[in-house]
Amino acid sequence: MTYDRSEENGGERHKDDKHRGHHGWHRPGHAEWVVRPEGFMEPCLLLLLTENVTYGYDLISRLKEFGFGDNQDPGMVYRYLRRLEKRGMIESRWDTTGTGPARRMYRVTADGDELLSVWAETIKLNIRVLQQFLERYECAIQENCSSEANGNNKQNGGN
Repeated sequence: MTYDRSEENGGERHKDDKHRGHHGWHRPGHAEWVVRPEGFMEPCLLLLLTENVTYGYDLISRLKEFGFGDNQDPGMVYRYLRRLEKRGMIESRWDTTGTGPARRMYRVTADGDELLSVWAETIKLNIRVLQQFLERYECAIQENCSSEANGNNKQNGGN
């Protein structure tokens, strides 16, 4: 596949039709196109429940804060909640107070706090790796970095 980066062609475009349209996922500012790590909903739910005890529908609406789209599948959220509860990371109880129907309220356990801490450390590590990637990317597109700076020895045939 080849790219044409010239301004007169409107920026970067594919010269072949095979991959045309495959880049719709990276539109800036749209939560549904955010690429999230595998299982990222788990730490998001744990964090939201650490902030306050709440019910499933509230969690679904607040997941947007972490890049989950407006059309988040409620079934997926409730499956995550059931798995977290089965593993002892959260607890739930029925709230029958108030005038509406009963709601299942969720809260984080001590084990859930510990798991959230592990997730936070993992995310910090991933941020460092992603930052290194972005620095090397910037270096590569500017084509003025030393081979030591970008971890690549182009003179010796390195990729």
